[in-house]
Amino acid sequence: MNGKVHYAINSAASQFTLQVFAGGLFSAFGHSPTIRIVDFVGEVEVGRDAIEHSSLKLTVKAASLTVKDDVSEKDRPRDRTDDARRHS
Repeated sequence: MNGKVHYAINSAASQFTLQVFAGGLFSAFGHSPTIRIVDFVGEVEVGRDAIEHSSLKLTVKAASLTVKDDVSEKDRPRDRTDDARRHS
């Protein structure tokens, strides 16, 4: 039997986390945070005959990303509005 089986991801019943790793020359100095994603939708299509015919599609609201673990002050993004006020 050919074709694909389609599944919708239920974000209300799901957890989505990413482990981000620093790489390259500066990886020894990097932080590897765990990111929690709350607002997302997605679907999975699984190939009936071959896994290589499968796909995963996700749409993530960027504003829903939060860092789960402790982040040092130096790793936090600066508030650009404070920078603008200082230079005006």
